[in-house]
This record gives sequence, structure tokens and C-alpha cells, in this order.
Amino acid sequence: MLRPMRAVGLLLSALLLGACFAPSRLFVTTVKGGLVADDLAVTLEDRTGLVQAFGPAQPGQFNLLDGVKADRDPSVLVVSWVGGLCDRTTHLVFAAANGEYSVTETTEREAACRDAGIRRTVSVGLASPIDPSTVTLFRRPHVLMTSPPV
Repeated sequence: MLRPMRAVGLLLSALLLGACFAPSRLFVTTVKGGLVADDLAVTLEDRTGLVQAFGPAQPGQFNLLDGVKADRDPSVLVVSWVGGLCDRTTHLVFAAANGEYSVTETTEREAACRDAGIRRTVSVGLASPIDPSTVTLFRRPHVLMTSPPV
């Protein structure tokens, strides 16, 4: 009787350990810069397993403040931040801990860029709705890049 219990215990331990080290999923999109800014490549690393879709904001998905807000569709989050005109790439990480969620933003910016801001917004489609008030946007300092000589 003791051996089957050990086997079950080992199996549960292995499953829990495997879940902790489960690979994240990577999503990629481009946010158009319009007439004033460069287009921005944006990646989203999903560490929750909830993300089903990712892309630039759709009509009506505008957020005037940095942060995360709900969409009309409760399974969609709208994430916005102010970026620079010469940002090269932005990497977002969507993670969960203790019943709360975070989106961490890290942007590579051209070192010799004009320091003017532009609103960047993406849409994150989830497998099931979550309360946007449980999601916090964290902004990391910009990573300055220099272009190679042309």
C-alpha cells in the first residue's frame, strides 16, 4: 500500500515541478506609427497560458492612460503606454502571481531619437475573462540602442 502512495506522490511532485517550468508562449505584432513615428514591433511573452490572440488595438480600443483596461469583450484586455518616436521594439511579459497579473514593458529606443511621445496600444485576447483591476503595467527603463553606421 505504501508503494502506490509513493508513486502517486512522486507523480504529483513531477507534475507540479513541470508546471513551474512550463515554457511561455510568444506572440508578435506590429503597431503602426502613422505619419509621425516608426512602426513598432511588439512581442508578448505569455507566462500565464491564458493568451489566445495578440495584435494592434482595434477601432474603439483606445486607452488615454498608461495601463490596462477592459474592452467591450470581457475576455480582451487593452494595454497602452507612451513610447518614443524612434522606438525599435517593445517586449511585453504577461505573468501571474498570487491571484494578480502583471504586464511588464521593456522598449529598445534609438539613442539619438527625438524625445517626443506617441501612444502605443495593443489588444490581448484571453481564453477567459479576468478582472482588469487585477492587472498592473510595469514599465522598465528604456534600453538605448545605437544604429550601426550606414
